[in-house]
Amino acid sequence: MRDIREETNPYRDDYREWDYWGYLNSTSVYEANGNYSIWYDLPGRETLYMSVDSAGWLVPQLTAFRQQMERMKYGAAAVSAESACTNSFTARGEPGRLLYELEEEKLRIKATFIPPVPLWLTNGPPESAMLLPDGEVVTYGEVGNQDIMWPDRRFDLLRHYRYDPEGNILDQTEPGQPWWNLYFDLEGEMAKYGEDSGLIASRPGYVGIIHHTDEDDGVPTQLEWFTYRGAKATKEQNEAVVDRTHFMEIYAAEIPVLYELQQAAAGNTT
Repeated sequence: MRDIREETNPYRDDYREWDYWGYLNSTSVYEANGNYSIWYDLPGRETLYMSVDSAGWLVPQLTAFRQQMERMKYGAAAVSAESACTNSFTARGEPGRLLYELEEEKLRIKATFIPPVPLWLTNGPPESAMLLPDGEVVTYGEVGNQDIMWPDRRFDLLRHYRYDPEGNILDQTEPGQPWWNLYFDLEGEMAKYGEDSGLIASRPGYVGIIHHTDEDDGVPTQLEWFTYRGAKATKEQNEAVVDRTHFMEIYAAEIPVLYELQQAAAGNTT
C-alpha cells in the first residue's frame, strides 16, 4: 500500500476519519485465501473490511461500499474504477464512535440502492427481511414479534414468512426450513434426483440442486438451477445480471432507519 499522503493519490480528498484511523493503526500484514485486504480487529464489533486498489491506493470506506452496492445492483461490468485488493493489514485501537458513524453513512448509501421499504415492515421489524422483485417480502421471524429475542427462544429456530406488498401473510415455513420452501417444495424437487442429491448451492434469486448423473462415482456431479419461484432456470436466466439488492438481507435495526432515509429522500417528512 502506498503512502496516502502522496499528491498523486486520487482518493486524497475522499478519506474520512475512519479511513485515517485504519491507516494509522495497521499493525501487521498477511495473506488470506489468495486475496489481500485490510481488516480491523475490533472487540465487540463486526470485522470491517477495507481494500487497496490495483495501483496500491487505500480505497475510502464509503467509496468501496458504494462500489459494492453498484456491483450488487448492476453487475461487476457496470462498475467503473472497480478496486482490486492487493494487500492486507490488521488494525487495533480505540476508534470511539467513528465506526458507528461509518455505519450510519453506509445506511444512507444503502437506502439509495435497495427497493423501497414498506411502512408495515417497520411495525415491529423481524430479525431480517428481503424485498423481492415483485414487491413481496420474505422475513425471518414474523413482523410485530421483534420483542421475542434469542434468549427467550433459546435454541428454537424461527419460521420464514412470505408477505404480499400490503403486508398480508401468504405463507410460512416450518422452523428451520429455508425460505425457498415459501415458493416451492425444495425437498420434493431434490428427491427427484435420487439419494445423492441434496447439496444445495444458491445465488441471489436462484437455488441449485447438485446430483450425480448416474450411480457411477466416476461421473461428475451436475448442478440444476431453479428460480426462487421453483421454475427451472433457462440458459438466459443463468447468464443474466440479477439485481442482488432484492435478495440482500436487511436486519431489524436497519429496517426503520432505511425506511426513514428513503422517505426523507422522497420529501415525505413529517
